[in-house]
Amino acid sequence: VVWPCRFPCEKLLQCGLHTCNRVCSDPCPKECTEFVEAELRCGHKVFVECCNKHQARYLVKCTQKCTKTLLCGHLCEGQCGDPCTTKCSFKMKEVLSCGHDFHGKCYIRHSYDFQCHKKCHKLLDCGHTCSKKCCEDCV
Repeated sequence: VVWPCRFPCEKLLQCGLHTCNRVCSDPCPKECTEFVEAELRCGHKVFVECCNKHQARYLVKCTQKCTKTLLCGHLCEGQCGDPCTTKCSFKMKEVLSCGHDFHGKCYIRHSYDFQCHKKCHKLLDCGHTCSKKCCEDCV
């Protein structure tokens, strides 16, 4: 009768960095499952199984907060691994050139066709106040 060896296995795994964590008589795993630090394309670091370290750069999506600045100057509010939004949701308070206050999201204020739709307060030549909206021509 041959008794299996119960001592820890000390063979080096395919990764060349870690040793087998099984007992000597059990077969060694084909892939190393030790957790190691890997750098993603964005520069952030994550922990992955050693056998996936080289693929992590391309396959793992970064879930840290994005640090990019949007065209409007506000910071992206998404995750690093996602594309940055084109619609900045930063809540703004601004006095418009017509004198009205704007309270809303940045992307609405900075949209190409943004116009104030509040009641115009300009004084007409006759002395009356214009009854149209700010975005419309006074008559």
